[in-house]
Amino acid sequence: MLCVPAAFLKTKLEAWLTFIGSDRPDDILEVVRCYPEFRELYQEVFEFRYQKRELIEMYSKALSILDANTVEYMVEQQKKEIRKLTKALESKTKALEEEHREVERLHALLEAMETKK
Repeated sequence: MLCVPAAFLKTKLEAWLTFIGSDRPDDILEVVRCYPEFRELYQEVFEFRYQKRELIEMYSKALSILDANTVEYMVEQQKKEIRKLTKALESKTKALEEEHREVERLHALLEAMETKK
């Protein structure tokens, strides 16, 4: 039987995208009808739904990876914030040191003026 693909299945790439992205049985049926090589993949996916333990383990691993990535991202963000705050602190420390030197200079000038009286 010659397959005349639906408008959304003009290329194999479109068939893949439909196969992966659609949850409509009619779409999947059309993909399998026009591209028989998808039948075995669909059967594997369909049977996988009944393997709950394996499915839960897969999701657990995925969540574990996401958690690790989230922690790594948060650590990187904290490091950036620490570097930013450290630079700000160094800048303020320099400004305070300059002000302290100016206060000492003015204090010395005041003492010199008082001793001249």
